[in-house]
Amino acid sequence: MLFLDISPAEAARRTGLRGGSRELHESHAQYERFREHYRTTLREHAADTGVRVQVLPVDGLSKEEVMDGVLHRIHVLV
Repeated sequence: MLFLDISPAEAARRTGLRGGSRELHESHAQYERFREHYRTTLREHAADTGVRVQVLPVDGLSKEEVMDGVLHRIHVLV
C-alpha cells in the first residue's frame, strides 16, 4: 500500500512499521515517479498554454514542501 496522502517520511515510517524494507523502497520509488510525471505534465501544460504555475512558500514551508503537499492531495482526489 502506498500512502500518498501524507509526507514521504510518514509513508516510509508506516511502511517500515509493517516490517517491509522492500515495500519502503518501492513506495518511495512510486512516489518519486508520480511526482516527476506530475511536474513534467505541469511544465508541458505551461509551455502549451502560456499558463504559469507558481508555488509559493506557506507558513514556513519551502516551495518543495508545499509542492509535495499539493501532489499528495491531488493524487488522493484523483
